[in-house]
Amino acid sequence: MLYACETWTVYQRHIWKLNRFHLTCLRKLLRIGWRDMIPDTEALRRTGLPSIDTMLTKAQLRWSGHIVRMGEERLPKRLLYGELQEGKR
Repeated sequence: MLYACETWTVYQRHIWKLNRFHLTCLRKLLRIGWRDMIPDTEALRRTGLPSIDTMLTKAQLRWSGHIVRMGEERLPKRLLYGELQEGKR
């Protein structure tokens, strides 16, 4: 579900939709019905998983750290810092 999320531009509406899907899947796995009145935080605690927002932030920070440690000639670092010359591939 979060494949290549390191490079996504994430808006609040995306996080909300991903979170809804994530929690719906967890509730189905745990066999928690909507009538059970169990909060989302309890479903996350029972599975031991963080929220989608936390997973996205962690992946993006990990990727940013990886880029910072790259050599100056590497393309991802040059793209991040806008150091590409015009007219070249």
